[in-house]
Amino acid sequence: MRGITLYSFDVFDTLITRPYARPVDLFRRLAMDILGDGVDEAALDAFALERINSEARARTHRGERDDITLAMIYEEFAKVPAYAGLADQAMTREVELELASVIAVRSMVDQVHDLMAGGHRVVAISDMYLPTHVVTAMLNRAGLALSDDAVYVSGEIGLSKRSGRLFDYVAQREGRAPGQCFHTGDNKKSDVERPRQRGWRASLCLKARENRFEVPATNDYWLTTRAAGVAKAGRLRNVSGNIAAAHIGSGVVGPLLCAFVAHVLFDARKQGLDTLYFVSRDGQIFLKIAHALQASGLVPEIECRYLYGSRQAWLLPSVTEATREQIGWAFPKGASSAPRDILRRLELEPSEFSQEASPCTLWGCELDAMQSEEEVDQFIGHLLDSPAAQRIVDRANERRRNLIGYLGEQGFLDPKRRHALVDVGWSLQSQAALRQCVRAVGHNVDVRGYYFGVSGGHAPLERVGEAAAFISTQKSAVPHRAEARWLFRLSTILLVEHLFTLADHPGVAHYQNSENGVVPLFKPNDSDARLIAFTHDLHCEVTAYAALAASSLRDELTSDAFLHWSLENVRRFVCEPNSEEVKFVEWLPANREITHDPRHTAQLASSLSLSDILKMVMHDLFPRRESFFASGYAWHDGAVAISPFYVRNAYWLLKHFKRVWRGGSGG
Repeated sequence: MRGITLYSFDVFDTLITRPYARPVDLFRRLAMDILGDGVDEAALDAFALERINSEARARTHRGERDDITLAMIYEEFAKVPAYAGLADQAMTREVELELASVIAVRSMVDQVHDLMAGGHRVVAISDMYLPTHVVTAMLNRAGLALSDDAVYVSGEIGLSKRSGRLFDYVAQREGRAPGQCFHTGDNKKSDVERPRQRGWRASLCLKARENRFEVPATNDYWLTTRAAGVAKAGRLRNVSGNIAAAHIGSGVVGPLLCAFVAHVLFDARKQGLDTLYFVSRDGQIFLKIAHALQASGLVPEIECRYLYGSRQAWLLPSVTEATREQIGWAFPKGASSAPRDILRRLELEPSEFSQEASPCTLWGCELDAMQSEEEVDQFIGHLLDSPAAQRIVDRANERRRNLIGYLGEQGFLDPKRRHALVDVGWSLQSQAALRQCVRAVGHNVDVRGYYFGVSGGHAPLERVGEAAAFISTQKSAVPHRAEARWLFRLSTILLVEHLFTLADHPGVAHYQNSENGVVPLFKPNDSDARLIAFTHDLHCEVTAYAALAASSLRDELTSDAFLHWSLENVRRFVCEPNSEEVKFVEWLPANREITHDPRHTAQLASSLSLSDILKMVMHDLFPRRESFFASGYAWHDGAVAISPFYVRNAYWLLKHFKRVWRGGSGG
């Protein structure tokens, strides 16, 4: 910047932050450390309040000084009889907590590095009671190699930014005219108005201002204020360098997925399990979170393994007879009803029906045309009456042999192991299919699973076996921790599968023998470099969040308060998104088809027109099986958020009339 020879930065919530929504929240942690375990909430609150009051009293006794020191605060604290013997210990511990809680604000630290690399003089200025050497050490921990002579702290100097006198002092000490100095900070008065009044140039930095996912709940304030602080610290740390991944990973995806995985690990140990199999692809991020939590020492040590699997890889092998009941998964409601898609789910191609098929039809059905329920029923009847029925069974037998071989090599069939699957869930069809496969070959292995979400319309438990859900609905027979009807809308399920649980490898089609044993055969990889890079960045942010949350929140990660706070953040993101959040991820591909046929890929969100609203009306009046596949987007509320205002108004009007029509609000 022309004419500027000195760049100064505020410290707290500009260059560094801490995993607390408010600075005073650190005092509650201090109380816990000083008073020890077993102390009631009232005693902790009283200690923290006295620390605040001691600071207030010290300020009233500061005389002509603009600011106070930590020593002055603890002189007042020691005057309280109940804490007189704890003052020195508390002051030492407070400094330790401050040093341990440092989180660099990545974008600002990068800016300082760029300035220093360009030969510019950079200093830090803070209105703070901590000693200068402590603030310098905190900046050093954030990666800023500043010495004490480049750090100006109001408490030791006795002059503050808020009065403006500290800016005069810094300019004089640095030998600069005020017009040669540029200051950046997060406080409008202290960091912008005051330096400008002193002749400095200044800019406001609001990167550390909390967003809507970094706000404590009104109930359980103490826990959720720390949860909000951890989310903000994770976003500002931005370990991946990807702003979108940091925003979503720390405030939306990370908290709820960490709560789920922590719950699974603790419950698995309680149930006496020794191994958890995290099922691909959704389980990849769950496994990474588990490793991060275990590395923190927070959760019990239990063997966590990655199991390659998918609906497609397990459903077909579960078929032992070619009946409507056993192949019902190949033509579910809500999925594409085109004959070509039904055949592909069964690993059949129209070319196998040389007598009955033409290039575009089979038994008189257009291969790529959506069918009514009656037409689907007729098509399945033709299929089961044809020689293809035996081919389905023969192919299922072959796929089952390879699946069982793979499971055996992974230790899943070992009767001495007590294990469970960990997966995203929804209908529990995959566990039912795996259980059927295992029993079809005579293995009496218990198949149980932990699932992120299980809908009310899940497969019967007599087919599924033992299962537990983290989130479900009132209609579900599966034990669960929380209920959220909105989570089981198709658009939400697609959002979870194609954003929250992104994986960096393709889905599994089936298994095959190789020189190295039985290995998964993957579906064609249609992921581009941008998607793979975003997946890695999101995984990086979520696992970094998991480590930070484990150290800051400890066993409260498994509390109901944290679960409901994190679930509410996800609900806001899913059901009430703003345009900025949607634009972060609108380009991500979504595909509900289990074969991942690219013909059924849509963006997560795209701007709507009034004709799209009309299509929604027509679909409500005349529902069709192919509702999702006929649209060019997957996330309805996300698409609306990035649409023109008149489309948004039309959508909300339509939504209101639908609620009135149905006699109540939707889930």
